[in-house]
Amino acid sequence: MLQTFDDLYQEHVYAPKPGLFGFVLWTIIETVFGLTKEHIHVLLEGKAMKRILTQVQSPALISLLIIIPFLILELINRRNFHEGFPLALFIFLWLLSLSFIFILTPIIRNIRAGINLWAHPLVLLLRLVFMAFIVFLWAGTVIDQLPCFLGVSFCD
Repeated sequence: MLQTFDDLYQEHVYAPKPGLFGFVLWTIIETVFGLTKEHIHVLLEGKAMKRILTQVQSPALISLLIIIPFLILELINRRNFHEGFPLALFIFLWLLSLSFIFILTPIIRNIRAGINLWAHPLVLLLRLVFMAFIVFLWAGTVIDQLPCFLGVSFCD
């Protein structure tokens, strides 16, 4: 890429064209259009969407499997109470689980590939902090809603 840029610059120097600002502006515009064209080409082939769907499919399924026991407890123990089903609660728990798995996946991938986790300590620290926050939210929500899952008549 550097060689291509150097060739274009040398061509610009020996050809009667606008100044350096025009050359840089033309190069940026051409690069943006080229990248956009390539991105559209990849999207039209459908490979990007297929890759995105396969990357989301497993974490989504694992997250669903994590919350299913609580969903079953809610359905069994609260069926005699005439109140609405807490769909927002289960969506929240599912999204927290999904977020945790998405943050955990690159860490596991790096361990499997033999990449040193301490190569980027700030990124690792941020991931661990977000994961701890997600665990705190998830566990706090489950503990708060545990009486409802177990069938207590007046729970919030």
